[in-house]
Amino acid sequence: MAYTYREAIKTAYKYLNINEDKVKVIDDTNGRGIVYEFDGVQTVIFIYPISCKQNNKQNFFDTRDSGAKERGIAWQYAKDNLLRYFCLGFNEEQERYKDYVLSLESDENSISNISFRKVSDSEGTGTQVNIPNDFIPEGKFVRIRTPKGFFISAIKKEYADEYIRLFDNRPYMLEVESDGEDQEEQNKRLFRYWMQLQVKPESDSNAREHYSSDSIDSYVSNIANTALASNPAKCLFYTLDIGEVQSTIEVLDNSEKKNNTQRSAANKYLDFVIEKEANDKAYEEILNHNLWGIHIKEQNNALSDENPHVCIGWSVLGDLSSLETTEDIMAVYEQHFNKNNRAKGQDVGMIRRFLKELQVGDYVIFAESTEFHIGRIESEYIYDDTDYPNQSSDYKNVRKVKWLKTHISRKEISKAMHNSLATAMSIFGINDYRSAVVDLLRGTYKKDDETGITEVESIELKFKTDINLPYENNRIVFGAPGTGKSFELKKDSEDVQKKYGGEFERVTFHPDYTYSQFVGTYKPIMDDDGEKIKYDYVPGPFMRVLVSALKSAMTTQPKPHLLIIEEINIPTLSKDGTFEKAKSHIDKIASNGFATAIEIMPVENTFSLQWGYDGVDKFAVNEKMGGATKLKELIDYAHSKGIIIKGDIPIGVNRNSVDTWESPELYNMNMAAGAPPDMFAIKGQNWELPTYNWEKMEETGFAWWRQRFAQMSNYFDTFRVDHILGFFRIWQIPYEQEEGIMGYLNPSIPVHINEFAEKGIRFDYNRFCMPFITDAVMWEIFGDEAPWVKANCIDIFDGWILRLKPICDTQKKVEAMFQKGMISEKIKWGLFDLISNVLFFEVKGSNGTQFYPRYGMQVLTTFRYLDSHIQRKIEELYVDYFYRRQDGHWKYSALRKLPALKRSTNMMICGEDLGMMADCVTSVMNELGILSLEIQRAPKVDTIEFFHPADAKYLSVVTPSTHDMSTIRGWWEEKPDVTQRFYNQQLGHWGQAPYFAEWWVCRDILVQHLYSPAMWAIFQIQDLFSINPEIRRENPNDERIPKTYRDCHIISFQSDDIELKLKKFIRSIR
Repeated sequence: MAYTYREAIKTAYKYLNINEDKVKVIDDTNGRGIVYEFDGVQTVIFIYPISCKQNNKQNFFDTRDSGAKERGIAWQYAKDNLLRYFCLGFNEEQERYKDYVLSLESDENSISNISFRKVSDSEGTGTQVNIPNDFIPEGKFVRIRTPKGFFISAIKKEYADEYIRLFDNRPYMLEVESDGEDQEEQNKRLFRYWMQLQVKPESDSNAREHYSSDSIDSYVSNIANTALASNPAKCLFYTLDIGEVQSTIEVLDNSEKKNNTQRSAANKYLDFVIEKEANDKAYEEILNHNLWGIHIKEQNNALSDENPHVCIGWSVLGDLSSLETTEDIMAVYEQHFNKNNRAKGQDVGMIRRFLKELQVGDYVIFAESTEFHIGRIESEYIYDDTDYPNQSSDYKNVRKVKWLKTHISRKEISKAMHNSLATAMSIFGINDYRSAVVDLLRGTYKKDDETGITEVESIELKFKTDINLPYENNRIVFGAPGTGKSFELKKDSEDVQKKYGGEFERVTFHPDYTYSQFVGTYKPIMDDDGEKIKYDYVPGPFMRVLVSALKSAMTTQPKPHLLIIEEINIPTLSKDGTFEKAKSHIDKIASNGFATAIEIMPVENTFSLQWGYDGVDKFAVNEKMGGATKLKELIDYAHSKGIIIKGDIPIGVNRNSVDTWESPELYNMNMAAGAPPDMFAIKGQNWELPTYNWEKMEETGFAWWRQRFAQMSNYFDTFRVDHILGFFRIWQIPYEQEEGIMGYLNPSIPVHINEFAEKGIRFDYNRFCMPFITDAVMWEIFGDEAPWVKANCIDIFDGWILRLKPICDTQKKVEAMFQKGMISEKIKWGLFDLISNVLFFEVKGSNGTQFYPRYGMQVLTTFRYLDSHIQRKIEELYVDYFYRRQDGHWKYSALRKLPALKRSTNMMICGEDLGMMADCVTSVMNELGILSLEIQRAPKVDTIEFFHPADAKYLSVVTPSTHDMSTIRGWWEEKPDVTQRFYNQQLGHWGQAPYFAEWWVCRDILVQHLYSPAMWAIFQIQDLFSINPEIRRENPNDERIPKTYRDCHIISFQSDDIELKLKKFIRSIR
């Protein structure tokens, strides 16, 4: 019978002399993750059972029973709280291990790469962390290095607590430093770690063995007792200066009373200092060389010890050593590939880069789908025709590499760096991340600190350098339109980047641009496991440029940095932002003949030209775009060219609009519209737009809405109703709350108090409807700041009931406290979480008899602390409320409104029917002849993964993506397992899907939509460009809205050469 984790926990407590009463068990670890104090130091222990099978032919740290996930939770707890961490295994019944504690010494990311897998998108059981069969512990302490690169130590159980006291696993989590650790203590810690990795020299009687804990402790003690020759008050550990250590050794050599023990320790420390300085210098060299990224799509053995290398394909071209120019490469390329191959220019460019631009001494990142590897180029170009095992025959163009650090998880790096490695190019320059690579190699990289901002306080800042540029550091450029301002700034930015090797960033101060967008702010994001929310500082352009400049100033070769601020915002309709200027695009679309209609986003007056969905006057056309007259001229012009214009009616109205001022009775000003949580917005959405008072509107025959529809008829041929679900029901949030998660469905049939009794639940208003607050919950949310929160934000009733003080019992009040500087941003978000930690919201005016379930309650502590029987019964009420009882009610709600509105116009109406769908939506839209929206990758039923355009009904619009989603190319790279199924099932192709969305993949997807029986097929222009490799942008992330609204495809579209290519290509598939 297998040795279970419960038995391992008992053994751990016994071997480590743990007092169970003083143990803190880490939540969600099944008792396997604990915090315990050893010699006054809080330490995290994760406990494993050691399993042994087939007569010791299979021994492993057993990760079954969700062990991999629980280990990750314990590791994260140690990181978050800066605690020591150990992953220990036990088996009291197995002869080989019964007298030992086994320690798995590595960082969590390295272990999880081999001990944890995911099944589809959900977490699966972990695989085992194997222990080599020939590892039979002997003696007091022994350590081995496994083939996977991490260490396993076996400690005699009598010495286990000594091991925990002396050894510190934090060096394996190098980004974590102990609070208050001075230079001497840090050097001790790093030296101890260095010693653990060394083996005894050949001259030693026990050569090649690792040093024991006792030996290391002796070295540490002797170095600590050895005074520096230059400063007798300081020990060797105080310095990392090679000269000072050598001077101290010389003093020891010349001393009349030679202390050989201290001399031996000092020499060992000298080796450590020399190795550390050599590594530091080597890493600094990266800043003086180019950094390249490379993708190797097929199977390869680039990381092998026998043949470490990077490579590119095109081996059919043969040995390329004799080719000198781009023309030479092009000539050879055209001998083997179609001269009209649209990827020809890009392919030849990448081959030339690999041959000529990469230099010996440059650094390279070999990027794979989930991890990457850092190395240094060691050779010139080689054509290697050797038939290596596990190497694709297409990879013979090679450069030898020395790998410096491998198997780095992509989760460890910033999103910006991750995106830069996700380019479609086989080889590409990424010099912007040289400093990040240095930090990754040193182990000092901090994902949460993309700017390096936390280091600024501990270093000497240099605000002035010897950089001399031909213009002033601070300038205001002004003048009339057309006088060359933008041209001059563009030239300066190109000089900074190309001539001086610096960086620049450009930003526009549009009307709704905020301080936090420009400087930076903390934002809530999901953690790597996708289970909890954490708050990361997201720097704005000002902070990014400032910190990068400060970092550069501290190097031996500082580079200039330029930040350009433009004061005028231009909307997305055209580059110039007016209806008049948009006419030129109508000409191009009509002449190219690749589109018969254009959809225009909202044109009504708004606070922001950038968004358009917060209208302040629903019956006035935006004057900044040209007003009603110019809009009518544009549409008449489009009609003369055979182009249909589709408009957009937003569901909401701005809280401070003309409409709400004129008829406030038509709106619920104490409520806000929004959306429940989804995969894109984990806390839901609060649009801050008032909801409609449909009862008052119905008294007027929905006159306001009928007038809106009639107004649209004056301009457009058809229109889209944004969020048509709002006519069935709306997600409504009380105005005193900030987050969408605090909302509920309106109208809806609430849960009645009698339903709890029918389920056998005793209804407890305080437990179900008030924020669930305990000391444990506060500690989980606020950490070390929990005592302050309890003292300043919590009232205590009856000695134990915790309630929020009136000053902070709504999210609006908490936000006000934050704005006044009374609380930090972390505490603000924590109080938001505390306020939303409820199971039900009481229906106002129901006298405590009717309730709305809180959406997503299952992840809350208030739900997790319930008895499992009550959890199941409340879950039944939750499912019934959200997914069963409302359908007829919502159908009745929609049929009271939509027929009257549809009768007010002869235009064709398309409804954006996306979101939490109900069956009644489809039936009502069919009944009224309203077109539905069908998105291939977002089916409306959860029984299928994809919607095929061929299955669309005639009264529908099909599209592969919308302005709220990633483009086809961006989506293709998000989840390779999903796109693999799409490639085989939807496109009907056999074999492995390409890693990137090649032009022919995009073409096949668009053709499917063009052949759909749906009335309309609509495409983002980025998706149209994706089918031509000469037109589409190199990096698909550059095509995501809002990045395209200014300088991307608008410029591409204005190029006559590209227009002709696009025209010919699209006509060829019509």
